[in-house]
Amino acid sequence: MIEMSKGATAVVAALVFSTAAWAQDVQERRAADAKGRVYVENHAGTVNVVGWERNEVEVTGTLGEGAEGIEIQGEKGSTSVSVDTAGNPHGVHSRLEVKVPRGSTVEIEGFATRITVNDVVGGVQAETVNGSIAVHGAPREVDLESVNGGVTVDGPALIVRASSVNGPVTVRGAREEVEASTVNGPLEVAASGVQRAHLESVSGSLVFEGSLAVNGSLDVETVSGGADLIFPGGLNGHVSVSSFSGEIENDFGPDARRRGRHVQRSELSFTAGEGKGSISVSTLSGLVRLRRQR
Repeated sequence: MIEMSKGATAVVAALVFSTAAWAQDVQERRAADAKGRVYVENHAGTVNVVGWERNEVEVTGTLGEGAEGIEIQGEKGSTSVSVDTAGNPHGVHSRLEVKVPRGSTVEIEGFATRITVNDVVGGVQAETVNGSIAVHGAPREVDLESVNGGVTVDGPALIVRASSVNGPVTVRGAREEVEASTVNGPLEVAASGVQRAHLESVSGSLVFEGSLAVNGSLDVETVSGGADLIFPGGLNGHVSVSSFSGEIENDFGPDARRRGRHVQRSELSFTAGEGKGSISVSTLSGLVRLRRQR
């Protein structure tokens, strides 16, 4: 057993007391429209937004040292929630849970903030610099941006826009449109019957697994990361793949051809099925594989 001197014990006790003294528990509630807009701002810490059946916005959690309180303002069709701080707000770490009407459109803004959203069926827009973002459920539209952190959309959202500079991006279950990108991190998209998907990666790996609508389109751009496109059954549409210096593998038809006298550029072009959709892939040096789902 480690023994501490009386002085060390006093220091630890003082630190615990100081932390407890600054921790401010909050619980506030305000009436809100069933399909209104809710704006949440917390510069550092966590924000967890949960959709519920009440036409109210409820805020609970703990404010960090330097916080002066929680501010909730409302007007017709709109509610805002923000942490009031003294001095630099980026150093005030607060933990908030915000319950909103399920049909709300939610906007969340943070800096060093981890953001999660569950069971909101309106729209979700969230951005943070140093932190992850995760949305679960079936919102109508999702728009997420992080600089240093992962971004996840898990559920049958109609329209998804998701991007990260330094972090993984994962999209599962999107139903109509997907725009997803990452610079340094893997990008994974799993979707069935999407109308349009545009995926971009600079140095991270890219995986698309699923299917397109009859007239759907899939556009993929990478620089040095590989791209795996995995489809169940056959393809339906015109396929065009080009790689400046990488290889192309194809499970669905002809082999790629090499062109160029000095630079061996690989190209692949063919039409499968009724040719109503389109798949376009462009990469500088990554390996591209068109694979049949097994």
